[in-house]
Amino acid sequence: MIRLTFIGEGVDTSVNESSPYYRVTGGVVWTRPEAGPIATLVESGWKHRDCVWSGMRFEGPCRLILGLPRDPIGVSEPLKSVSVAGHVLSVNGLPVAVYNPAREHWYGVIAGTSWPAFRIESAHLREPAAKPTLNGDVTVAPIPPNS
Repeated sequence: MIRLTFIGEGVDTSVNESSPYYRVTGGVVWTRPEAGPIATLVESGWKHRDCVWSGMRFEGPCRLILGLPRDPIGVSEPLKSVSVAGHVLSVNGLPVAVYNPAREHWYGVIAGTSWPAFRIESAHLREPAAKPTLNGDVTVAPIPPNS
């Protein structure tokens, strides 16, 4: 399970739920469509309920799935932490992408890479795909069809 913690000025707060995955579509964080958004990006940060936080941290053994889950453009190796501070997506403390709200896309630090959505999954939900990983390596395990 992945634990979501909102980050603020000197104060962190955990959401009272853990999930096997979190979806980020543009500037919206959610799990299941019927549950509604967990957080939305506003000018000054990420709004969760009535509070605006500077960012959020997803903790636990996980993988970052870039693009759509059924046809990802990249699958990371197992990670310990994924965070979003403002418009910057980081993996284990290193920036990997920046969100452009006008285009509703995340732009990777590698030139020419972008995606409209990503998913943070518990590491055990899928094997690495036969697609480039975040560090450019290629893995060979197939993606299960029910992902």
